[in-house]
Amino acid sequence: MYHAAACLRHKQATARFGSYPKDTKVTQGKESSNGPPSAEAPLGDTPEPETTREELWSELREASVLRFVYRYLKFREGSFNDLQSLLLLNLTIVTVGGLVKHFVVDPAANARNLTLDQDWYRTLLLLTFANGVPMDNGTIAEKAFALAVAGSGLVAFALTVALIQQVVLAQVESNIKVGGTVLETGHVAVLLWGESQRDIEMCKEVLEQVCLAYKSEGGRTIAVLSSRPKPDMEAVLKEALPIDERHGSTIVVRQGSPLVPEDLALVAAPAASTSVIISDCSRPPDEADAQALRAAVLLDELPSPASAAAGAIVVEAKASGALKLVQSTCSRRVLAVPTTALAAFRTARLLQHPAVADVSRAMWSFSSKSQCFIERYPQLTGQPFGHLARFFADGLVLGLLDRSTGKCIVAPPADTTVGPEDDLVMLRPTALAPGAYQPLPRPIAANTEGWTPKSRRDLERASSSARSAPAKDVEQAAVGENGARQQSGNGASPPPEGLKARIQGLVQSLRAATEVEEPQHKNGHQDMGFNENGIEAAHSPLAALFNKERLLVCGWGETPFMVNLLRELDAGTGALPRGSEVILLNAHPEERISGHLDAIRNPGLGSIHVRHVRGNPLRREGFAKVDMRGITTALVLSDMLWRDSSVDNSGGDGSLVPALAAAGALEKMAEADYLRLDSLLLTCQLHVRGLLQDKGRKSINIVTEKVSFQGVTRFEDRRRLPLGVATNFSAYAAKVLTQVAYDPRALAVYSEVGGACRVRVHDACELCAPGESVPFWTLQMRAQALQQVLLGFFEVTEQAGVPSTVVNPGAAARAASRVWNNGESGGVKLITLAPQPKR
Repeated sequence: MYHAAACLRHKQATARFGSYPKDTKVTQGKESSNGPPSAEAPLGDTPEPETTREELWSELREASVLRFVYRYLKFREGSFNDLQSLLLLNLTIVTVGGLVKHFVVDPAANARNLTLDQDWYRTLLLLTFANGVPMDNGTIAEKAFALAVAGSGLVAFALTVALIQQVVLAQVESNIKVGGTVLETGHVAVLLWGESQRDIEMCKEVLEQVCLAYKSEGGRTIAVLSSRPKPDMEAVLKEALPIDERHGSTIVVRQGSPLVPEDLALVAAPAASTSVIISDCSRPPDEADAQALRAAVLLDELPSPASAAAGAIVVEAKASGALKLVQSTCSRRVLAVPTTALAAFRTARLLQHPAVADVSRAMWSFSSKSQCFIERYPQLTGQPFGHLARFFADGLVLGLLDRSTGKCIVAPPADTTVGPEDDLVMLRPTALAPGAYQPLPRPIAANTEGWTPKSRRDLERASSSARSAPAKDVEQAAVGENGARQQSGNGASPPPEGLKARIQGLVQSLRAATEVEEPQHKNGHQDMGFNENGIEAAHSPLAALFNKERLLVCGWGETPFMVNLLRELDAGTGALPRGSEVILLNAHPEERISGHLDAIRNPGLGSIHVRHVRGNPLRREGFAKVDMRGITTALVLSDMLWRDSSVDNSGGDGSLVPALAAAGALEKMAEADYLRLDSLLLTCQLHVRGLLQDKGRKSINIVTEKVSFQGVTRFEDRRRLPLGVATNFSAYAAKVLTQVAYDPRALAVYSEVGGACRVRVHDACELCAPGESVPFWTLQMRAQALQQVLLGFFEVTEQAGVPSTVVNPGAAARAASRVWNNGESGGVKLITLAPQPKR
């Protein structure tokens, strides 16, 4: 007994002071060594009192219980371990209880030929209440034993029920919060981080587009993986996309990370027909691309089940470097979609004409009546491309895509024949499933007699020559009323002296106007831009040479987007005329913006002039350094400085702290933050409108970024006055990702439309004479003769005074004859898809 207490005290002392030397011996409360000086040395600062027997027993019991509890907690991993321990305890009670009953309580059992296993069985019955306690005729030992075992059984039963309930509830809670493994193949997997409200909005838009895409097929199972708990994400999606709006599709939500292979298997991503990886908006573009790239590599390396083929993996990429990394590290089934570059291209085109928004919505949104599909029609093999339009009553043939090479040609020459490996890029009704839309057995008759594209080609040739000619050569050219160029020399008679003098005066006036103030149209508005009805003003090739545009960009968005936008405005399909000026108005420091501009100029930015003006666009005084009289187009963007709600944006330049803004740009913004940004964007837009009105300017095109998905004011709706254009980058990126996920070949069509082709909006005089009444069919054939695809038209309705856009008219609208050209500028505008001319 005392030996045990001494051992316990020895361990406690060792824990406090370390090991004793070999020549040290322990006495009651003191230690002594070989010398007298240390014989009376205390263990600590004060001598410890002698320990009594009761205290030693208490310490021993405490140490034993604590050690047992400590060891058990190290072993325990959950309630299931508690249940296992309880079952082991019951087994111990039965074993020990049977031995006690056989040898202690009922020692005469051997005389009655009762074996030990029978006593174990009776103890088990007593423990589980299957056998009652002994009656009054039992001995005291039997009654005490029965009561002890029955009491233990009662406690064990209560604990067992409680632990079983806890284990079951834990499993249910885990399944509710995280979710079990998805047992699906051939489904659509949507992978996102979900830490930012933008990610949630992107997920909503992608799910809505996927449900609409597979509506004609009866729906599809969609597995969503995000970092948010399963009940929270389900509640968000149920509110945003109710069951009756899912069109037969089933949405399954799981909690996890796209960077964990086990979580990818949780949504059965390796067995999915298509996987969409939405970039993390709460991180900088480079870091977000790194996460998306790693998720794509992990998913690409996971083996697909034998019952399912390896599906396509669509990855959202923000920075340009991610595209090359995906191509070099992943297999061909991984497709990186440069959503930032595509958004910049679309924004550059919107700055030139608002009708581009209607065209992109009609081509790339499954919520529109018409949608871009890639169809295979072997019966049309050998047909010229110029005749394909007559085989479809309510569809448009945009181009050809070679299945063997993946090469896409949009708006090819009319004499291009359809090969055996060519698929048709169609703009046709969305409601029909793939394969259900078929061409007509016989082509529709379209009368193209009496019209030749010669005059139009001459006009284009004259326009191209005028743009490329030096100023001194322009003075020798004259533009007649029919649009044909007359030039001295080559057998042609020189222009009269009076006409030459008038042309020289026009050249000088246009030059002066571009340096001081924009040239004015006869109706009081600028030649380039839009009038009060949002219609593009007509301009001659000579005026286009000198009409340099001035674009005002309020706010500095994410750097990759700004870089792509400026490069697109400089040398892309939406490029501004050479010598145009882009004014960047924001409160960022000059050195910060100049650093980005230097990086852009290095590859060769030089066709346009970019100038940074430091000012707060949220205040009217911030525009003091900008001459609003010469502004032809305005773009309002969500500034990175505005994303931190702790920054005071109402003061001067000193109140805008870039460090806080940089941190705020990476914050996990909630829905209220996005609504706040929309309010700031509207304020900035109203400042632009007010300043233009003060200068007598009401007719420029104003494009405003919209961050949230709720609410559109009249200043952002081009169908209500005063006209405005709102563009939501997240919604557009979601549509692009869904389109590529639905058909990966659409990425080739995107590249062609964004590169070699462009959307043009021009007067109807290019395809018909004044007062000529022809159906839409005839205009289609005339457009294809000029290597253009007629997409639709838009006009200003007399009642509302706003443009009404029609893309891919129906069969009845195509067959009806009408006057497209009333002989005046304005009215009906034709929307065509044409190859991009070389600059």
